[in-house]
Amino acid sequence: MVRTRSQKAYPEACFKKTKISAQSEAESSSQETAGSGFDESRENIPPFEPNYSEGLKTPQTPKTRRTGSYLTEFITSPFWRQSLSRDQINRWETSSDEIIIKIFSYLKFEDLLRCSLVCKHWKALSQDVLLWTKLNLAHRSIPADGLLKLLQNGTKYLALSCALIKPPVTKLHRRQKYNFDLKYVDLGLCNISPIQLARIIESSPNLTHLNLESLPLSPGVLKAVSSCKHLKVLNLAMCQNIQPPSLIRITARCRELEELNVAWCQLTDASISELFPGGSSTLRKLNMSGGRDVVSCEAIITLSSRLPNLRVLDVSDCFKFNKSGLVALARHCPLLEEFCFSRLYELLSADVLKWLADLKHIRYLNSFPSFVTHLFEQFLHDVRRFYPHIKVNRKERSDIARPCTFLKLPKGVTVLWDVTVK
Repeated sequence: MVRTRSQKAYPEACFKKTKISAQSEAESSSQETAGSGFDESRENIPPFEPNYSEGLKTPQTPKTRRTGSYLTEFITSPFWRQSLSRDQINRWETSSDEIIIKIFSYLKFEDLLRCSLVCKHWKALSQDVLLWTKLNLAHRSIPADGLLKLLQNGTKYLALSCALIKPPVTKLHRRQKYNFDLKYVDLGLCNISPIQLARIIESSPNLTHLNLESLPLSPGVLKAVSSCKHLKVLNLAMCQNIQPPSLIRITARCRELEELNVAWCQLTDASISELFPGGSSTLRKLNMSGGRDVVSCEAIITLSSRLPNLRVLDVSDCFKFNKSGLVALARHCPLLEEFCFSRLYELLSADVLKWLADLKHIRYLNSFPSFVTHLFEQFLHDVRRFYPHIKVNRKERSDIARPCTFLKLPKGVTVLWDVTVK
């Protein structure tokens, strides 16, 4: 009968690395079964115990659905500390605040909010002014009180086009005053109440560029706009409920205004003639298209006499503008560089060619008809023949006071006039 190996404790010297091949172990086992006695020389041989510590790997986290960027998933994961060994230094804890803020600057709005939930230190860093200078909330929905808290971080360039501003979650005190650092604000097609809109504008004394295209405006909103003394660019195209006295007050108080867009605002003939009552030497671009049969040529002539430094003028769809208006423009606005008169078929004649000779600085001419006729093609041919330095129909849409150019931009990128916001 074969004796089994004793279970006594072996000395430490016996636990050295010993390699027993499978062939020698098979031969020894056959001798034990064949022999009649027990071999005492095999008593001190330790049993084979594999070393499981070699090649030990850290357990991998289960795969989950990716909700943000790869960088955010790593730095916000609860297992990121386990990936570091005992001898390795934690770079996140030893890095300076400037380096972490620089890394945060590449994150999106949602990812930055996730990072603020990691620890108190990251929450303080995520509220740095440099991270909130440019804020893109276009095509998003956000409560009004949450928007006010975000603007308190020092935002200067804000994109809210086509956004939905929900009612506030908490009650806001009407008497509470805010002081925002906003300079560029795009609110085109934004779903926002007039009270919230007026609060944002009146709390931004340094506002220079404002887009309110296609918004229903109240007297309170127009009053808040007139309080922005440093306003340079204002877009009121296709706005509703604009009262002429409020618009006249804006043009009288905003002395630094350089671009104004009041296209398709259903303004009366008297309101157009009373704009800029004291004159304006700073206005460079003006868009008053869409007057149709309401705005007369005499009102446009009266307004142009107060704008001696006007460079770009758009009177498209102002059907009462005639040849006498061209003569007045050449006399009152000698620095005119671009003129737009789409769908004004009365001006497609030789009188315009003579008028172009009186303007030494004219460079662009835009005229797009509803349908192409032989008269229109002949007019374009004559302009290109006698004035080769003038570019005809350079752009179909007017970009006066509008924040975004009509160019294809990458996804998630918005242009606020001369600033790119991601």
